[in-house]
Amino acid sequence: METKIASGNVNISLNYIKKACESSLQRLNTDYIDLYWLHAWSVSKEDLIPIRDTLEGLIDEGLIRSYGWSTDLYDLSEYFVKNSNSVAIEHESNVLHNMNEIIELCEKKNLASINRSPLAMGLLSDKYFANSVIPENDNRSKKNAPDYYNYFKDGKPNPDWLEKREKIREILRSEGRSMVQGALAWIWAGSENTIPIPGFKSEKQVEENILAMEFEPLTTNQMKEIDEILGERNFIYTTNE
Repeated sequence: METKIASGNVNISLNYIKKACESSLQRLNTDYIDLYWLHAWSVSKEDLIPIRDTLEGLIDEGLIRSYGWSTDLYDLSEYFVKNSNSVAIEHESNVLHNMNEIIELCEKKNLASINRSPLAMGLLSDKYFANSVIPENDNRSKKNAPDYYNYFKDGKPNPDWLEKREKIREILRSEGRSMVQGALAWIWAGSENTIPIPGFKSEKQVEENILAMEFEPLTTNQMKEIDEILGERNFIYTTNE
C-alpha cells in the first residue's frame, strides 16, 4: 500500500513501516523502541486499519513496545484511537494555539498528549520581537512555508501572534519564570496527560527548559485570566490553587 499525503510524499506502505522500524533499531543500537510514531499528517480511515495491524505486528515481534500518531486532525485521531491500541497522540499545542478536542480525547482514553511547538516555534520566548529578522536559511523565513509556520511572516515574527503574546506576558513571567518557563507551566496546568517537547539549540536553552520544572503549573485563576485576555477557552481547569 502506497499513500500520498497532502503535506508531501510520505511513504506509509506497510513494508516501509517495518523497514523504517528496523533501520531505527540499527541506528539506535537497541532491540526495541518504546514508542513508535506514525508521522503522516493525514491518512484515510481505510488505510489506517492495515497500518494499525502492521504496528500491532511490530509489537508482537517485540520490535516496539507501543505506538502513536503525530497529527492535528481530530476526527482521524478519534477514529484511530477507537480502533487501535495507540497510547499517544502527538499534536501542536501552546498558549497561543490550543488543541482542546485532542487533549480531551487523550484524557478520556488515558493517552499521552505529546505537545509539539509548545513554544510556538520560539515566539513564546524573549528572543523575538517586532524588529527581529529571521535568517534566510531558516524555514520560518520562507514565503511559501507550510501553514504551521504561521507564527512568523515575511521573515519576521507575525505581529498578530506577537500582540497576543504581549497581552499575557505578565502572567507567563509570574513568580520569576522566564517566558519559556511560563509557556510550559501553562501546558502542565491544563491536563495531567500533556507532555510538552520544547526545542533547544544551546546548552542554555536546555537548562532553561529543565528549570521550568522547579515552578508549579499556572493556577486555575491564571489559566482563566489568559482565556479571558485571548478570548477563548483553553484547557479544562484541573490545577489546584
